[in-house]
Amino acid sequence: MVLEQDARYWNDRYSHGGNSGEGSYNDLEKKVRLDAIARFSEAKTVLDVGCGDISHIADILRLLPKAQYTGIDISSEIVMRNREKKIERCRFGHAQCWTDYAADLVICFDVLYHIIDQAEYDRMLENLDRANGLLIIAYNESAINEPSAKHVIKRRLAPFRNFEEVIIPSENRQKSLYISLGK
Repeated sequence: MVLEQDARYWNDRYSHGGNSGEGSYNDLEKKVRLDAIARFSEAKTVLDVGCGDISHIADILRLLPKAQYTGIDISSEIVMRNREKKIERCRFGHAQCWTDYAADLVICFDVLYHIIDQAEYDRMLENLDRANGLLIIAYNESAINEPSAKHVIKRRLAPFRNFEEVIIPSENRQKSLYISLGK
């Protein structure tokens, strides 16, 4: 099953010392993302879809002082590590078991182009569209026609909501941050 292959890739990456990837550690991308999150400082619940190694968690909790944070990920390895940190106001779960995307703010950074299987990708878009709160998605469309790694598939983000687009400039690529103020 493709979803199991995706999970195996990320479990292997994390268990061999890898991290969530360049997008999680690029200072300019991080600043643009945190600026967007700061706009929603009254959020009481946050769902981070594809939370990875939570390199940004301290900043999110600082910017959203009233929020309970839930991070979900396909990697059982990273879910276990995140749980072991016992961070106040945070809980973590397996993305495969999560279908309730109800939260004041849903964030999904650098996840969608890692979903290789089209049916799983479509299911994720449906789940994100059901989110009744604010939605922020980081997505890289700038390299659609370039070769990609085995854990990346490049497709255009199909518009399923009315989004404000914020361009995240970078030295080697351009990424977009899509912000929806709800349905």
